[in-house]
Amino acid sequence: PSRNPSGHHLPGTSDVVFMSSRDGVNFDRWSEAFLRPGIQSERWVNRNNFVAWGSLETASGIPGTPDLLTFYSVEGYYQGDSCQMRRYVMRQDGFVSVNAPLKGGELVTKTLTFSRPAKNTPRTKYAQSAAAIEVKDDALEFNRAAILHLADTQNLGPQATLAVRVRNVPAGHRRLFSTYNGSTTKPDELYFDINAAGIITKNDGYSIRFNYDGELTGVKFSEVGDWSGSDEWHHLAATWDDGRVTIYFDGKPVASGGKTGAGNLKFKLGNLRFGEDYPPTSLGNEPFRGMADDISVFRRVLSAAEVKKLAAGGKDDLIAEGETTVNGPIAKKPVDVGLFVNFATSAAGSVRCEIQDEKGEVIPGFSMKECDEVVGDAIEFPLRWNGSAEVKTLVDRPIRLRFELKDADLYAIRFGR
Repeated sequence: PSRNPSGHHLPGTSDVVFMSSRDGVNFDRWSEAFLRPGIQSERWVNRNNFVAWGSLETASGIPGTPDLLTFYSVEGYYQGDSCQMRRYVMRQDGFVSVNAPLKGGELVTKTLTFSRPAKNTPRTKYAQSAAAIEVKDDALEFNRAAILHLADTQNLGPQATLAVRVRNVPAGHRRLFSTYNGSTTKPDELYFDINAAGIITKNDGYSIRFNYDGELTGVKFSEVGDWSGSDEWHHLAATWDDGRVTIYFDGKPVASGGKTGAGNLKFKLGNLRFGEDYPPTSLGNEPFRGMADDISVFRRVLSAAEVKKLAAGGKDDLIAEGETTVNGPIAKKPVDVGLFVNFATSAAGSVRCEIQDEKGEVIPGFSMKECDEVVGDAIEFPLRWNGSAEVKTLVDRPIRLRFELKDADLYAIRFGR
């Protein structure tokens, strides 16, 4: 009441504070302002800043992003040429967050239990704009940095083929297949990557590269040109034949290299990934973006004619014994029970979670190390451990959640479908 910077004949200015309740009877109240008067002088006057009753879910003005919550606040009351309501927007469930600086911090919950959702509880769809990977027309759309884990691919033997169809790939360095941790590929590490709009590095001029155990084979940008952002499907493949590498683009061989006698295509870090490298490389280092389909790993060398057929969408006719298909964090069938988070990080930040029993002991399969690092900004995103988001084995069991945050906000968590 005593504040009156404008000298108006009615004293007092207002902040908007936030209150919440789980039962409508008992409330928590934050003393800090949720909405400040700001830099507009007419808002530092009595009866301004009041918020209209209710909030609305409204479409975002940015294509491909989740709906927002809208609320309205009074300004210009008693002061200025007019009195009006100004619209403010915020993320869904984004009222309060736990946050940590880049150096890191952690949150450990009280002991809690969760039950299996009722059968009529709506499932959270992976194909939502907030998700890292959507299923669209039986293909995968990578909206932001994410990884697919390719099971049983740690040792592919002396002959192998890696292939994928992609489209709408933006300019920039994009990782396709990888068992690389950011240093050197020696020994027994691999990356297969692209830049659809130019060269990856100036020293070699390649826009498509395959590097295993220190041996690099590449395709010059002049051989394929700029196909970034194209709505047309493009096909990339690489074959390994005892050390000899052939790279294909749209079904045509465009480069070859390597040395015969190298033996098995095997990886010290584990199974192949699609979309980004292994730690300590961050999830946002050279992430794949765009659409991907027919992600394939064959334990044999496909002929040029077979690669051409694969590029044309003939994968089903080429499935052979030992072929590996995607077995990762995206599936057309949603999880039965998952742990969903509403979060935001900086480009350098991250969120991970460990699930403990009531005594604080880590539950096998749900350790911090096994949790897939989460980076980005999402309203509702399923956490995953070793690529799996399923937590139904923990239903009705007392647990605690330990979150590790780096330059991140954690707004809300829920167990559900």
